[in-house]
Formats: sequence, C-alpha cells, structure tokens
Amino acid sequence: MLADALRSPDKRVIVDFDRGTLGQKGGGHFSPLAAYHSEQGRFLLMDVARYKLPPCWVPADVLHRAMLAVDSVSGQSRGFLMLERKASTGGKD
Repeated sequence: MLADALRSPDKRVIVDFDRGTLGQKGGGHFSPLAAYHSEQGRFLLMDVARYKLPPCWVPADVLHRAMLAVDSVSGQSRGFLMLERKASTGGKD
C-alpha cells in the first residue's frame, strides 16, 4: 500500500515509527516517506529532524516493525498517514 502510494503524484505518506527499532536514538517520531526501491525492498525516509539525522533507506520489514511499536501514551501501535490530493472540480469546490 505504501509503495503504491509513493508511485502516485497525488499521494503522500507520513509514518509514525519508533526510532529505536531503526537503531536511532529516541522514541516515537513522524516523518514522510519519499520513495520506494523495489529491487532492494527499501523506503526512503526523509527525517524532519535533518539536524539530527539525514534521509536514509530503511528495509521494508524494519520500517514495518517500527510502525508496529506501541505508543506509550495511547497504548496503540504506531502506523502511517496517507494523504491524497482531492481531485479538482474546475473551480466549483
């Protein structure tokens, strides 16, 4: 689902993930995905805290585990948010 969304010019994906699962310092974090490399099965994670961490390629299974991590405040697993641009109605919105 995430790889398909990244192929669309009208969709964006933001992941809520556990940094520790990726071997990074810190806990829960939100950042956008920019691309998917199908041959390597990796997603390009564009960390919004660029002063700490540059963009990085994350294996799909590792990213999945990081999104399954349970948030300590809500008690729910993390996940992702998919945004889709609304189709234009020719100015009659």
